[in-house]
Amino acid sequence: MMPMRDNLQSIISDEVIKTLEKLAFLFGMPDDDREAGDFSDKIVGSATFKGPFDGRLALALSRDALPELAGNMLGADDPETIDESQCRDALKETVNIVCGNVLPVLGGKSAVFDVAPPEIAREGIDAPDGGWGEPAAVVCLGFDEGQCDIYLYLEGDLSSLSDL
Repeated sequence: MMPMRDNLQSIISDEVIKTLEKLAFLFGMPDDDREAGDFSDKIVGSATFKGPFDGRLALALSRDALPELAGNMLGADDPETIDESQCRDALKETVNIVCGNVLPVLGGKSAVFDVAPPEIAREGIDAPDGGWGEPAAVVCLGFDEGQCDIYLYLEGDLSSLSDL
């Protein structure tokens, strides 16, 4: 199971880094020395999906990186002018785009997934699992200011992942 987990983490890391660079000019690097799981300063956005396999993708982003994410996505001159609602919407849209980029890589280009509208997790939760249990992959990224942890939960027929 470890090689698949390592491959999942590599795919997710690559796709999230590319997505954040193109979408919001946020340049992240893998942060393999850090343990994921401290949610005290993060906001968690997630989306569930159904298809050849089912799952949930959760993205926990540092609160100090949110205004930059939203400001860059919205083309704001000053990220400090972005309000909390815009930040949350930007995080949900980021989760949606990350799902749209990661799932075809995992399931194949012809795989069809139904992605539920992204949502923001309740504040103060202990984990972004939403009842999904142990993640299939966890990726930690670091930015100049802030961090991002990505969790992928999978269930169902994972035979299409056998090439990983």
